Amino acid sequence: GTLPGVPKGGSAQKDIPRMIWRMLYLTLAVTAALMLTMLIWLTYLLRPVRELHKGLRAVFDGNLEYRVPIYSQDELGRLTRAFNATTARLRAAFQRIEELATHDSLTNLPNRRIFDERLIIEAVRSRRYGRSFGLIILDLDKFKNINDQYGHAAGDEVLRAVAKVLEANARETDLPARIGGDEFAVILPEVQAREIQMIAENLRLTVEKITILPNHGLPADTHITISVGVACSTGNFATPKRLIADADAALYQAKSHGRNCVQMGYSCE
Repeated sequence: GTLPGVPKGGSAQKDIPRMIWRMLYLTLAVTAALMLTMLIWLTYLLRPVRELHKGLRAVFDGNLEYRVPIYSQDELGRLTRAFNATTARLRAAFQRIEELATHDSLTNLPNRRIFDERLIIEAVRSRRYGRSFGLIILDLDKFKNINDQYGHAAGDEVLRAVAKVLEANARETDLPARIGGDEFAVILPEVQAREIQMIAENLRLTVEKITILPNHGLPADTHITISVGVACSTGNFATPKRLIADADAALYQAKSHGRNCVQMGYSCE
């Protein structure tokens, strides 16, 4: 006879291939599960590395605003935080460098470089679209006497006070700038000659009313005045070179007429 529970020879032989296939399917399933698990683990492990690589490429391309996401608190997480902190410091340093390159360090007004660039832009816009704009050039009357009598620290205090007046009275579209030692300029888009004259006169009167605190040896009754030259973007004067020359000539006339006054250039007639 046969043992109970053991199939007869012919039946057992038929079950062997089926069992082999079952074992093969099971092996393949386990292998696939292991490979999938490894793939998920590798994806999780390599994701921060890929993000850091993207961050490096962004910085190399000049994008200092890029911030790498932090996925863990391990060594890669600490490295990512250090990368973001370094990028932030670089961004702040570049912003400071740009500010120093475009703004006067004493008054924080735009400097001559920005003034020249903006004047070219306004001149091109004026010629192309027929839009008028004005240019004011001014300097402080007898400023050398302040420096000589009270020192350069006192002179710097006066320059900052005048710069604040220009900035406080400028419209959003205007550009006040320090273009020389005690020389300032204001570019005024979209204005006519009469408006420019009123604006220039208001600046002169406001500066005349400045109250300087007795700092750096300046007496409490220090009196500041400015002479102002004005040019308008009309006809042949709608070029930066001609506008500056006309405003300078008007400024010289203001000095010749006793200072503390506004003179309109030939371009405004």
